[in-house]
Amino acid sequence: MPKWVKNYSPTSFLDYVTSEEGTGCVHTAPGHGQDDFMTGKKYGLPVIMPVDNAGKFNNESGEFAGQEVFKANKNIIAKMKDNGSLIFTEDIEHSYPHCWRCKEPIIFRATEQWFMNIDHNGLRDKLVNVIKDKVKWVPPTGEDRISSMVEGRPDWCLSRQRYWGVPIPAFKCDSCGKAFTSENIIRKVEHLTRLEGSNVWFEREAKDILPEGTICPECGKSEFSKEGDILDVWFDSGVSHKAVLERREDLSFPADLYLEGSDQHRGWFQSSLITSMGINEVPPYREVLTHGFVVDGEGKKMSKSQGNVIGPDEIMKKSGADILRLWTASSDYEVDIKLSDEILARLVDGYRKIRNTFRFLLSNLNDFEPEKDIKELEDLEEIDRWMLSQLYSLIKKITNSYDSRDFHKVYRAIYDFCVYEISAFYLDVVKDTLYVESSSSSRRRSVQTVVYYLLNNLSKMLAPIIPFTCEEVWSFVPGKDKSESIHLADWPDTDSYIKNWENSKLDSKWVTILELRNHILKVLELKREKGLIGSSLEASVELYTEDTKMSSFLTDTIHMLPQLFKISQANIIPEIVDGLEDIPEISLKIKVMKASGEKCQRCWNYSETVGQQSDCLDLCQRCYDIVSERSDNE
Repeated sequence: MPKWVKNYSPTSFLDYVTSEEGTGCVHTAPGHGQDDFMTGKKYGLPVIMPVDNAGKFNNESGEFAGQEVFKANKNIIAKMKDNGSLIFTEDIEHSYPHCWRCKEPIIFRATEQWFMNIDHNGLRDKLVNVIKDKVKWVPPTGEDRISSMVEGRPDWCLSRQRYWGVPIPAFKCDSCGKAFTSENIIRKVEHLTRLEGSNVWFEREAKDILPEGTICPECGKSEFSKEGDILDVWFDSGVSHKAVLERREDLSFPADLYLEGSDQHRGWFQSSLITSMGINEVPPYREVLTHGFVVDGEGKKMSKSQGNVIGPDEIMKKSGADILRLWTASSDYEVDIKLSDEILARLVDGYRKIRNTFRFLLSNLNDFEPEKDIKELEDLEEIDRWMLSQLYSLIKKITNSYDSRDFHKVYRAIYDFCVYEISAFYLDVVKDTLYVESSSSSRRRSVQTVVYYLLNNLSKMLAPIIPFTCEEVWSFVPGKDKSESIHLADWPDTDSYIKNWENSKLDSKWVTILELRNHILKVLELKREKGLIGSSLEASVELYTEDTKMSSFLTDTIHMLPQLFKISQANIIPEIVDGLEDIPEISLKIKVMKASGEKCQRCWNYSETVGQQSDCLDLCQRCYDIVSERSDNE
């Protein structure tokens, strides 16, 4: 049995050992654990570490030398049985740290390492201060996360015992074993590396690398060996601000943004901050954005062994790169990001709705020349001015979301705007104008002006997310003065002429109009289900109210209601009649009837004017006038 086992059995008192579990007595091995090592330093215990770099016992272990640590257990137990020193033995299961890569149990060893003193010259306090005062963290919780890590972190162990990596430019004295380096040595290694490449460290002998006349600072001898350790890879990435940002003319220091996963508060973000503050006394970045990790639809970590990995190439081959980008932008990156075929299918459906909105907008601009056909704001119809006010609000919202890196809010806001405000309401209402009015009529040009502004601004706002789609759209957007690429176009500026679109008074009025429309459409749908009407254009409605405010509102808007409700006729009646149905939410009563007159074969509205023109019996007066005007112009 090794000599040190027989000679040492001191007792010490430790505040991290309790009596809640076990006997309250534990063995301490200063060479095999951080707490034990610190205890050893406190009580002057020898640091015995009889395990070599290969995980085998060394010569200090006597007859067990050369045996792999875990495999030697049975031999040690057998030896203790033979000499009578074993009281009891049994196998137990307990948690134990394992390597995340190879899944094998870890052996803790006390070895000589190179460290960076985090408290040197008040560095730790400087780090904490700039984290709070000089850097913007997105999301804001990142500040608390990295602050707590820096405040409680130990000194940085810079050395690693691996066969690959950037060597530490240090040497060991062959006589006394002292490891040392200096600025002159580092400069010499830097010079040789620039001349001959990074392999110079491995190809040259120590004497060929060291500056001439180097002697050991400990014993004064001059025979040395190269350090065998490499730098921690986090040091390599941590000095990228020095090696990349400060070296390249097309980049600037500090960086505008560092972007990585939330685990990098412990890694790259922290190593970059420590080295930059140590070298330049300024942080290497102005802003840091962190995101969660990609998981499957059930929230499980993606793993090839589990077969739940969906690769980017697979998504792009099936759905295109824009769908992959759309999935990324639509996800809330503050939490783990789910990815599954079902999620992608929903996004494909959302993408199609946006693309179809673009297609419809484009299809109604084929005869529109912005340079001569755009109408001034004051000349637009009320519904068109309201739509521009809504677009202005959207542009402000989207710009703010981009500035705050809330990309998922960008997608959701534009998707909702395309599906609800544009497709389900505005375009549905103005189809009659676009399809029925003469091509160059003031009313149609009013709608086309809005359609042009919608297309122009929506494609710009979506270009960062679905660039290929928006570039395709841009190639068909009318206008002679537009930029060659949408990615060279100016961002919609709410401080320019767009500012004039804002109309809070109109916005407030149209909240009431939309509420009225929703209630009327529900009544019409019930009548359709009962067979009273087919399409809504077969209907005529009579409206009655005793509410003064609602009465004034109806009088002001009655001329717009047939178009808004997609019915043929709407009238306000002065007194209660049979068949009125109550809508108490808006203090209104409504009666739905069959529309009077015949169906116009051009606009599909019912009108008593259909058949009044002998040369065109199937057209209403409105359509007859439009067709006649076009014939005269031709």
